[in-house]
Amino acid sequence: MDYILVQKDSKRRFLQAVAALSKTFALAVPHEEALAIRDEVGLFQEIRAALIKATVTKGERSAEEIEAAVQ
Repeated sequence: MDYILVQKDSKRRFLQAVAALSKTFALAVPHEEALAIRDEVGLFQEIRAALIKATVTKGERSAEEIEAAVQ
């Protein structure tokens, strides 16, 4: 997680990439190749959730937090 937070704008890019991965995976899930990477997709989703939770600030929720809560 530290690697993601150190680089400029990488948190936003990582969160967007994992959201896109999750949507794509949901569409492809019956396919054998999609099922083969199920654990890897889950790992990225867990990292995404932990990243959002670890970087929460007081006050309003960010777009990433709202999207994570909806999912």
